[in-house]
Amino acid sequence: ALPDYDKAIALNNEDTRLYYNRGLIRYQFGDLENAVQDYTVVVEREPDWIFVHNKLCWTYALLQQPALAMPYCNAAVEGAEGTTRIGYQDSRGIAYALFGDYEAAIADFQALVDWLEQQPGTALEAILAKRRAWIAALEAGENPFTSEVLAELQNE
Repeated sequence: ALPDYDKAIALNNEDTRLYYNRGLIRYQFGDLENAVQDYTVVVEREPDWIFVHNKLCWTYALLQQPALAMPYCNAAVEGAEGTTRIGYQDSRGIAYALFGDYEAAIADFQALVDWLEQQPGTALEAILAKRRAWIAALEAGENPFTSEVLAELQNE
């Protein structure tokens, strides 16, 4: 699919959706740096596409580049509402933790924990347990986001 998107973009580089979809494929195959390039094109052309701001926040955090992540994280959180906003706070929490701002990270993760605790069923228990563990580590002054954890999060 990637060569098809490369060709489509060569034929029509004005179609922002092509960059977005190519970014998704690159991300899926672990090419985070090039995914960031594609997502950046999307945000430059369609700055109100808040979802892509969150994709940049998350991807830059996984690349351990919190300074680059934060403007996108903040734009995503500020531009979203309801449960979408809570999900974007979760992304921003990782960037805050990598920045060393553990209090802000805890607050963002706690927002998701509070919401998850109100949901029926157990489908979200694994995510809830993971966020509680992150909060506990951060409260103990430890950053839970090792390279291994960040690599695992690429699939979340």
